[in-house]
Amino acid sequence: MNTLYAIGRMLVASCLLGLASLAQAGVIPSANGFQVSYAVDMTPGSSNGSDIMDTLLFEWDDSHFVVTSVGTLAGRGISNFAHELSFAPQSAFLIGYGLGVPGVGDERDHIFTVTSAAYAGTVGGLKWGEAFPGVTPGTRVRHEQMISLLAAGDIDAVSNFVRTEAGAAAFDPAGSFVVLEWSVCPPGFLGIVPNCVPVGQSVPEPGTLLLMGVALAAATIRRRKA
Repeated sequence: MNTLYAIGRMLVASCLLGLASLAQAGVIPSANGFQVSYAVDMTPGSSNGSDIMDTLLFEWDDSHFVVTSVGTLAGRGISNFAHELSFAPQSAFLIGYGLGVPGVGDERDHIFTVTSAAYAGTVGGLKWGEAFPGVTPGTRVRHEQMISLLAAGDIDAVSNFVRTEAGAAAFDPAGSFVVLEWSVCPPGFLGIVPNCVPVGQSVPEPGTLLLMGVALAAATIRRRKA
């Protein structure tokens, strides 16, 4: 029994060492303010395997609003990025786009946003223009128009969109989030290619990783007993 117990402890330790490195999301006090880090797990990944390009990260609280260029995030696997801020952000929103691939899916360029899970639950299957119709008549930023703004690096225009409309989709930088892929369905694809689907999420938090490690160790011990 003691041998099995020792094996179990080693398995838990090895699981935590292997998984804890994935737990990157959070807001931690630092010498110059706060270290804000993110780990984006693109599972199952973008529909056409494209990376997320010209990605902009917006972070804010009641007194601050900061825009950071993240560059390109992998369309598959985990992307990690971090930076320091002078304040602890209460809200965040991330947006970028992926290029269409000939012969794959709807072959169109898609917008990707990182939002709260609660918001994602309200917009599943909606078109971009249905989820973001504009706050007043004539202010709607169309799907193709947003991609053009991102590609051109028009931070002011995208910031205005985030301030006025995307605030409802914001997530807690110290919590979890969901990656949504927004597509434009050409004739013949409507109903086949979803308009908005979750394609990724935040990496599991340390508490979740601990439970995963314990469960794996327990299962291994049970198999050895059998």
